[in-house]
Amino acid sequence: MAAGIVWVGTYTTLSAHGAEPAQGIGAMRRGADGALTWVDTAIAAPDPSFLLTHPRDPDILFAVDEGGHGVQSFRRDGEASLARLGWVAAGGKHPCHIGYRVDRRGGTWLDVSCYGDGTIAVHPVSTEGVVGEVAQILTATGSGPHPAQEGPHAHATLQVGELLLSADLGTDEVHVHRIHDDGMLERIESILLPAGSGPRDMRVHPGGVVWVLGEHGQNLSVLVPEDDTVRLADTVPLAPRAQVADVSDDQGAGLSITPSGLRGFVGLRGTDQIAVLASDESGVNVHAVGGIPSGGEWPRHHLLLDEVIHIANERSNTVVSLRLGPDGEDAVQIGETQHVPSATYLLPA
Repeated sequence: MAAGIVWVGTYTTLSAHGAEPAQGIGAMRRGADGALTWVDTAIAAPDPSFLLTHPRDPDILFAVDEGGHGVQSFRRDGEASLARLGWVAAGGKHPCHIGYRVDRRGGTWLDVSCYGDGTIAVHPVSTEGVVGEVAQILTATGSGPHPAQEGPHAHATLQVGELLLSADLGTDEVHVHRIHDDGMLERIESILLPAGSGPRDMRVHPGGVVWVLGEHGQNLSVLVPEDDTVRLADTVPLAPRAQVADVSDDQGAGLSITPSGLRGFVGLRGTDQIAVLASDESGVNVHAVGGIPSGGEWPRHHLLLDEVIHIANERSNTVVSLRLGPDGEDAVQIGETQHVPSATYLLPA
């Protein structure tokens, strides 16, 4: 099992509910047994709650500054340390996700989802990792039935072919955008999910469909790409009928899929477990089959590497490594529980 560094996103000013404020982006080392151990703070940085590696240069790292409404960039400086490249205003309030894409002319862009006001902000980015001022802003209106859906809350983007999807947790919509040759976006449709879903995270299943995690609805929606748009195929609950724990007050967070596409995993904050999903190869027929204890409180994010799932438990300030069983429906902890203040995101270097 390959060793290596895993970067850790954190909160430095926005920590709450028992989470301790961190100093910046953390570094953990993956050992030969697959477990993560804490190394040190890689660099002091404000509220880097989401991280993204530059696809063309893995030594460049992007991060949001969620509390300061900005986007940060860094360059790797040694095995487990980073040097700052720059900071730019995000173009919206409380950025929480960054997506990267390349246009037909070779231009590179960051799509920044801003939870605070529902804005999607498009920024140019150089091959050296310098993020430019915002070039386009897309806004949204609307709300949902959950108390936390008082307005639009952009939470993630995902490129699917020539389309860019954006999940709005506040309005229960996945917006569909056409990508123009110059990199700019045109919103052409909005797919409405079941009321109260709160779409948060999106992943492309190996079968080609898109899985969308509903934070407030404790559900998973399946979108099927068709021509110049996507259609909603199904929405399923994250808890099986025989589930012992009541997940009705949970918040879903973090979505991963095995390379085979036959298993998926979702964090459930509240009952503090990782829901296990079973799927066929198409990704359309999916259902929950159980849950694995997260080993801490408030599993904000998890990282699936080989047969090991690493869980960032934000409110217990811990990262736990679990080795999955053959069917992915059970797991055993490997290594010691690591103390990591307000861990929010895990990203392999």
